[in-house]
Amino acid sequence: MVVAEIAYNHLRPDVKADCDALIAVNLGTYSSSATSNFIMAASWADDFKSQLGTGTSHYIDLPLCINGLAASNIGTCTGTCNDGVCTNNAPPGVPNVVTAINQYTATLLNQNAALTDRAIALRYVLHYVGDIEQPLHASNGISTNHPPPGGDAGGNDFTIHGTWSELHALWDAGGGYLNDSGVSRPMSASGYTIISNKSADVESTYPYTPSVGAIPDPITWATDSYYYAETVAYANITEGGTPSTSYLNSASATSKQRMAAGGKRLADLLMTIFATNAASFTASPTNGAAPLNITFTDASTGSITNWFWNFGDGSTTNLTASTNPSHTYAAGTYTVTLIVSGYPGSSTNTSSIIAGTSAPPSPPVITSITAQDTDIRITWLTTGGTTNAVQATVGTPDYNTNFLDITSPLLIPGNGNTSTNYTDPGATTNSSAKYYRIRLVR
Repeated sequence: MVVAEIAYNHLRPDVKADCDALIAVNLGTYSSSATSNFIMAASWADDFKSQLGTGTSHYIDLPLCINGLAASNIGTCTGTCNDGVCTNNAPPGVPNVVTAINQYTATLLNQNAALTDRAIALRYVLHYVGDIEQPLHASNGISTNHPPPGGDAGGNDFTIHGTWSELHALWDAGGGYLNDSGVSRPMSASGYTIISNKSADVESTYPYTPSVGAIPDPITWATDSYYYAETVAYANITEGGTPSTSYLNSASATSKQRMAAGGKRLADLLMTIFATNAASFTASPTNGAAPLNITFTDASTGSITNWFWNFGDGSTTNLTASTNPSHTYAAGTYTVTLIVSGYPGSSTNTSSIIAGTSAPPSPPVITSITAQDTDIRITWLTTGGTTNAVQATVGTPDYNTNFLDITSPLLIPGNGNTSTNYTDPGATTNSSAKYYRIRLVR
């Protein structure tokens, strides 16, 4: 369950949702409150092993000389122990944990498989990826005392004294690292805390680094564990003896490393199976006066290795990492496209960008007029608060006939022929007032 907890902590939310939905599928006779969520479901394959007849799928017997290799082969025997026992008479059986992981991974990848089949496959994968990391689930000790083809059954027949009666059980318990009381199923809050603390401890030593995008060959996981069987599990221990403190410490440390590897491999495998690539981005601003500079923010999800941006005006950018590019637009309307690619495929997202068609500026507002005889000065405000001014000689003013045309490049069409009457603010009497008709034109 520690392996499952580590993996679950590193699944993307949508992948968690897919897994949780499969765990929630009712399996009838094979459903149980003790395996009703992702973490507890990692024990499902053990709970129903006898009923389902899947015992051999929990391990692979890669033959290992537990008393060392001979200096030379005897006869035609290609793998010989020091005591003359030939290991090539003990090939791994089928089905085994490697064939099982391959089988149930294929079922999970098959979107057309029956829902119950995929739900069962997930439960098997949760368990078997943990099993294959245990060194004695990937090896079979061969010697005179344990001749082929049976060998020592992965340490099950390798007797010891002390807390455990045989070597396999010692390693199932992580050399004592997994001996915690209170972790019964269905798990209580305290049980979850124990598992959570254990997984956090493992990851404090072995931090998770994702590596998704490829379905691995689990035989490489088995041979990895076989190495630890040869160098740690069967090393420095005598059959019939009592494991030393040093041996137990080594077993505990190795078990932590194996659980970390299992959690990472399970997370990577499930992410590779369930993750999809979804292109997504936001833009700001999405419209405005040209030239308009727009920043795009990548919001894509998935196992993405390439980002291709088409800005819609003939400019493109190809990136191998998530980047938030900026682009400047001339006036017009553009369609921006982002294509992301990686395992298991590509995805495209588009968005329209408008530049240079923002709302027109407000008409100019005349703020003051000064006039004296034949001169007039007008100031006005334009959009943005800019003050503009013009002074002109218009001759003898006449309200009925004369216009003062003020030309401003900041005026927009449609507002240029509106005339307004203004009275000379310097006049002291009505009889001395001068009148002007002022027309603002483009």
